[in-house]
Amino acid sequence: MCGICCICSLALDTQCNLTSIDHVKAGSFLESRGPDISGNIQRCLWDAVPSLFAGFVLHLRGNLTLQPVTNEQGDILLWNGEIFDGIQVGETENDSRVLFDKLVKCSSDREVTSLIQAIQGPWSIIFWQAKQKQLWFGRDVFGRRSLLWHLPSAEDGIFALSSVVIKPLEFEEVPSVGMFCLQPAPPAKLSGTDNDLCELQLHLFPWQGAVWPGTDIAVAAATPQSVSQQLNLETSQHFSVVLRSEDAIPSWMPALNKQLPDSHSLREVPDSWSDASDPVHILQEMEKRGELALAAEQLINVLERAVRKRVYNLPRHSKYQPRNDHTKRTATYDGAACPVDGLCNVELSGSQISSLTCNAKPAPQAKENALVCRGVSELHIGNHSACEKKILDSCCATDEACDQTVGGGEADMAVSHPPNVSTIVGSDSDNGDAHVAILFSGGVDSSLLAALVDRCLPQHESVDLINVAFEQKQANSVRGKRHDAGDEPCYNFNVPDRQTGYKALSELNPGRQWNFVEVNVTQEVLQQNRCERVRHLLYPLTTVLDDSIGCAVWFAARGRGILGSGPRKGQSYVSKARVILCGMGADEQLAGYSRHRVRFKQESWAGLNAELEMEINRISARNLGRDDRIITDHGKESRFPFLDEEVVAFLASLPVHQKADLRLPRGAGEKLLLRLAACRLGLTATAALPKRAIQFGSRIAKMEQSREKGSQVCQRLVGD
Repeated sequence: MCGICCICSLALDTQCNLTSIDHVKAGSFLESRGPDISGNIQRCLWDAVPSLFAGFVLHLRGNLTLQPVTNEQGDILLWNGEIFDGIQVGETENDSRVLFDKLVKCSSDREVTSLIQAIQGPWSIIFWQAKQKQLWFGRDVFGRRSLLWHLPSAEDGIFALSSVVIKPLEFEEVPSVGMFCLQPAPPAKLSGTDNDLCELQLHLFPWQGAVWPGTDIAVAAATPQSVSQQLNLETSQHFSVVLRSEDAIPSWMPALNKQLPDSHSLREVPDSWSDASDPVHILQEMEKRGELALAAEQLINVLERAVRKRVYNLPRHSKYQPRNDHTKRTATYDGAACPVDGLCNVELSGSQISSLTCNAKPAPQAKENALVCRGVSELHIGNHSACEKKILDSCCATDEACDQTVGGGEADMAVSHPPNVSTIVGSDSDNGDAHVAILFSGGVDSSLLAALVDRCLPQHESVDLINVAFEQKQANSVRGKRHDAGDEPCYNFNVPDRQTGYKALSELNPGRQWNFVEVNVTQEVLQQNRCERVRHLLYPLTTVLDDSIGCAVWFAARGRGILGSGPRKGQSYVSKARVILCGMGADEQLAGYSRHRVRFKQESWAGLNAELEMEINRISARNLGRDDRIITDHGKESRFPFLDEEVVAFLASLPVHQKADLRLPRGAGEKLLLRLAACRLGLTATAALPKRAIQFGSRIAKMEQSREKGSQVCQRLVGD
């Protein structure tokens, strides 16, 4: 997981300070996305376009690998993603390095798109293909990772790609409709006199079956003019659009099984099953139907594989030392401040100058006052390992700056990394810290994920269940009233999600340590953090619904609260888990929203099929990029098991009546298959809970302007 950006100044006659790393750091929240190591390169693309590539790495798998990933030929990769399948990545390998090594071997557009198509997992990518002089970028078909773009205008001539907004530029989300490729327009203006512009072609290789966000219009069937309109490029002086429909990329988005139930496959619903009926009893009766029981067991199996991929081989924070003792260097210090700040500059051969900064910090759990710097065997930067080893060893061995010159070049790469992250197999779960967290409302989606995580993790590892609640106004008392002088203010956080969370906790494996984290948010804290941070992360989204969900998820992902369970119950707690499992995607595929009932009531099974097809086609344009920006702001990664490619394919293969039966009452009919799976895992009471969206379950929707509609522009997000 990373924060990535690329900024290109297409106006050839101007000097642009927007392509400086200082501006990127000052004008964005990219650094918080990648707390472990960062790097940047300045290059002239297409021989004349000053450009900046910057990557901020959150290290989760394999060896710690610097971004941008580069080589002597000038190729550059920025990768914000995880390869869970499709391309083989060894247990100790880093997927960005593996992908880069494969990309640089591609000699044609089709080879690049075929390689990208093979990836199973969430991703956004920026790749400069030096020999072909092409800039590739895009997002996975579900849009699980954020990528924004600023398209060049006559005023600024800037093209920018970034995980989050970089002020003062205006951004939009890159649509997850395919892979984009910028290349020179024939003949390209790559040099000239005043007011010259670099003219480029924007090639779009669409996903097969992709539709434009918010529409049912097929991308592959569009005209170049309509593509320009969809991308807001009609008046661009820099880009012309080329739609490569003949090179459409096979998609992981499966075709939906639209088989309608017949009298044989669809049994009658007893008249006694009404909204007043016990949904637990209804689910128990439905489970007796053989085809549903089989499908529920198959769902458990495929979803467990998806969860296992997402919790396997996570980095543990070393208590005492990195994995490779022979590369360790230590420096002792007295007092709280660390005097070690080794700065090394090296001019690499080829076309780049590298300066590496090793800022040593005290390891939190070290027995002695030792500072541990990571060794080069766990850090890979381009193909200069011998040089890097010499530099890093020097950095870690001394508190004085050193300079070393090796060759000549033009671009500058700056690197900084902390010393305390390790991929050791050992665990520090004996002190209660978890490596995996779940956004946990106590609903069937998050509870099922918790039960499957329990199957996948060693029994001694704890799991954080993060439950968020917003301050509720007291009906018969003044908010924050003190009962006696000197007492703390009295707040009410007993919201619906808090109640269902504890009920669901009681059904989980009692032999595991579940850290139930009560995240309690007052109105004052909400308003402060929304103004200072959250609204900038939500951008370019501005609706009331985005505000409610985004704020709730941001505070939950921060994981700062009070333990409601376990041996440290009642104590303050901050989740250190770097992976957060989220239940997004279940409602869209299994008819979990109220609008699905409306469509079913109007048009029966055929209408429900059409609604579900629309849901899955537009999922990339809805909320996953937003959630990625929100969660990763805390140096953590969101993972969505319900949107695993294998899970999506399995659910799409089932006829609609095996996934949901909206003839049944709430708490049973919607997401029927998921509820039956939960029953089979012992979550009997939880399986029968009706759907409640996070903005209502956490009560953030009632904290401020409760009469607002979710689709309205939220004035709290659009202020200065």
